[in-house]
Amino acid sequence: MGEMKKSSFFLKRLWTGALFLLFFSPVWAEKTAEVAEDILRVSILVKTPSFNLGATKNLTLFDLNKGEKKEISGRSIYLVKPGKGGMLIDGDTFGSLARVMAQEGDFIRVNGRRYRGTILIQQVNEEAITVINELGIDEYLCGILPREVSPSWPMETLKAQALASRSFALKNLGRHNSEGYNLCSKVHCQVYGGMEGEDERTNQAVNDTYNEVVLYKEDLANTVFFSNCGGKTESSINAWETSTATPYLKSVRCKYCKDFKHHEWGQFLTAEQITAALAKFSVELPIQSISVLSRGASGRVTTFKVKSLSDVVKIRASQFRMALGPDVIRSTFITNIRKKGSGFYFAGKGWGHGVGLCQEGALGMAERGASYRKIIKFYYPGTRIEKIEN
Repeated sequence: MGEMKKSSFFLKRLWTGALFLLFFSPVWAEKTAEVAEDILRVSILVKTPSFNLGATKNLTLFDLNKGEKKEISGRSIYLVKPGKGGMLIDGDTFGSLARVMAQEGDFIRVNGRRYRGTILIQQVNEEAITVINELGIDEYLCGILPREVSPSWPMETLKAQALASRSFALKNLGRHNSEGYNLCSKVHCQVYGGMEGEDERTNQAVNDTYNEVVLYKEDLANTVFFSNCGGKTESSINAWETSTATPYLKSVRCKYCKDFKHHEWGQFLTAEQITAALAKFSVELPIQSISVLSRGASGRVTTFKVKSLSDVVKIRASQFRMALGPDVIRSTFITNIRKKGSGFYFAGKGWGHGVGLCQEGALGMAERGASYRKIIKFYYPGTRIEKIEN
């Protein structure tokens, strides 16, 4: 990929609130320690006891508490750890907050992984530090997309995912604001791994959709997504039992994902596995039956009923799935539950929560010639795509 286009968050009328969430910036003396306001802060290590820091060229360390800086050779690997008097980096004691900058054209390594932008190190206490990557939104997206979709998929699918991931990230900036960063690098936000795993085709999709976002009326849309809907997406009000429906996150019939690997699944679980996972719901052995109590608009289960000798327990489907494991019960689109030997066999369709963009459906649409704009509007009905300039 060529030179990354500089990302900007100044999205006109959308950013009055978002900029406040973005701009967490301590006071420092050295002007060269500053970073642009249009950056995103993503945690890459949270409350870790130590980590290794390196680069190819020299690094500059800024002590943001003392207003001092130090140059160190990038040819070495440095252990960074917390201490009683502050953080220890290259044998020197720093304050509780430090920024690391690489030379132009170079990248910072944290535990061997390469990262664009700068690194902010926060000492949490005498035993833990948190490491934050500061970078532009599109640089961030380049580290996300290959973990969400295959770079070999059609370009229109990759563009649709770039647009969904960008809008989702910007909509959810405040998730970890109280912890000193905007987003985490886990599934809770979006899985981010820095430069490792970046691909030229997904990077191109990010650049080709530069500054484009999904809007509903005058607000950013919460563009959630998942692997496969099994034939019909779910309404947000059913999936998460919210008090109000989100108009563009409603159930949509999808015929495009049926030929892909995540369309159907089956899983056997022993009664012991089930009771262990559902212990917090007071489910005990022996289990006599597991049945569906209610379903949502898409046919997905909204409530399960688990019957034992001593009690009958009603459990929300989303809680049931997460307790047993989202990679075990791949969706709440359950087509059959039957008692089998010492346990129960579950059969279902799709993989994921079922709300918003069906990734394998987007793949199917692109293979039939649909543009990324058509894909976005199909899975988020009533939204529009707008390119907002700096």
